[in-house]
Amino acid sequence: MTKKNISLLVISTFCTFLFAYNPPASGEVLYELSTPVSLASASSVAGGGLWNENTAQIVINPSLLATEQRMVGNIAYTALINSNDEDSYGQSVYAGASIPTQYGVFTSSVQWAYIPLDSVYLGNSCTLRGAYSKDITDNLFVGAGLYGGFGSDWSLGFDLGFLYNFGSLNKIPFLSDVRWGGSLTGIGKSYNPETTGYVDADDSTTGIPSMFTPRTGVAATVLNVNKVKMGLSADVSFPTFQNVIFDSGLQVEIADFLYVNGGWEFNLRETLHDVASYLPSVSVSMKFGIASKDDSYLAEHGWSESEIVPTVAYRELTNDTQVFSSGVSMYLGLPDTAAPEITLWEEE
Repeated sequence: MTKKNISLLVISTFCTFLFAYNPPASGEVLYELSTPVSLASASSVAGGGLWNENTAQIVINPSLLATEQRMVGNIAYTALINSNDEDSYGQSVYAGASIPTQYGVFTSSVQWAYIPLDSVYLGNSCTLRGAYSKDITDNLFVGAGLYGGFGSDWSLGFDLGFLYNFGSLNKIPFLSDVRWGGSLTGIGKSYNPETTGYVDADDSTTGIPSMFTPRTGVAATVLNVNKVKMGLSADVSFPTFQNVIFDSGLQVEIADFLYVNGGWEFNLRETLHDVASYLPSVSVSMKFGIASKDDSYLAEHGWSESEIVPTVAYRELTNDTQVFSSGVSMYLGLPDTAAPEITLWEEE
């Protein structure tokens, strides 16, 4: 290939990124409609303010479950309602599971979404995902994920991500569990419902969520006193390098039982085209312990004590579209927090 042809290819690729951005309204949050945790404030590439692992997080950063020691299962249902539309109801169903091994953590999920609303038309899609994550050091975690979808259109691609945990910072003593994360998502073909884009209504729509989306963000615990913890997160992403989306999250934990999460998103392009929603999202979770009998199936597999976390969430999308989500997370067993015992010599 001559230098001239290479130059033309580079220029044409650049022009494609420069002009071809025309998603439908709220299209960038299609995968965040999967669970109530994602809907509210756990769309952080750094894991959210208090870093509670959820299988839906692999959409944002496939490395986020690298430290999970327990099997995790999630199921959720999300409803979208707009009484002003002729088609006034949309829905999403989600299921995911994560399995830790000595080689790393393997996570899989499936999301089916049927969203035919006039105000938020995202079509009919079913997306399958798989991700692998592992700790490289005590502080550095990496992950990679694959996805494929079918329905109104097809999708196929992969995601990459990392997370670094700084722990506590000496110069800022009130901060703990300080994390920095980054990811590159949508490396491949994105799903395209072929509807009306909000950037140019006369042009064809581009894929959602947008391909080649770099993200970075930070999160930390800012308060930990008298059984009350509070964490904050802040993220920025650049869909196809043609938009800027800022996400912030606030998470509060009370007595390791009640969790209240809030999130707020600013989408620059949606704001400029007057299709953005400025209301914050909110979710409420409660954690319950489960004790199994000694002869039960769970106890035989080392899961005599487990946890179940039901969650409900609310968020408003563009054009007064109301989103309600409910789901359950189950963590089999309890995390191992005991320090290892070292024997220097055996007693005779």
